[in-house]
Amino acid sequence: MPADSIHIEGLQALQSKLGAIHGATYWRAILTAGADMLHDYIAVYPDKTPSNLPAGPGSRWYERSWGPAWMRMDGSIGKVSTATSQIMRSRWSIKVFPMHAIVGNNADYAPYVQGKATQAPVHQRHGWRTDKEAIRVMGPKVQRMAEIMVQRAIDKA
Repeated sequence: MPADSIHIEGLQALQSKLGAIHGATYWRAILTAGADMLHDYIAVYPDKTPSNLPAGPGSRWYERSWGPAWMRMDGSIGKVSTATSQIMRSRWSIKVFPMHAIVGNNADYAPYVQGKATQAPVHQRHGWRTDKEAIRVMGPKVQRMAEIMVQRAIDKA
């Protein structure tokens, strides 16, 4: 099992109690619920920092959902003419397969913001959650949710 995964059990028990098709359908619902839990944890943006706010004439900052911005010496605001941000919050996806689910983000810079092995130090200092942190924190909760859902399905069958 890869280090960046959460192992859950119960498919065989579901299939023997509910039959192959109903067991697999219920299993897909469990995988989807677990992926949703991971997404809801990792997709949280940390609070804005001074890097996201103007600090006075001559200052530069990164405006979320847009890109670089700056304050001119006369106090007016300048921005690049078109948004350069890929807007990470809208780039999340959840893919559910028969035996696993994947939570991902396809923004080009996502690994440098939220990848434990590739996270830039500035994003770590600003409190961005990482993939490994999401698994460490949410893994036991996802496993417990799966155990409860499997047991409820078996009890009702």
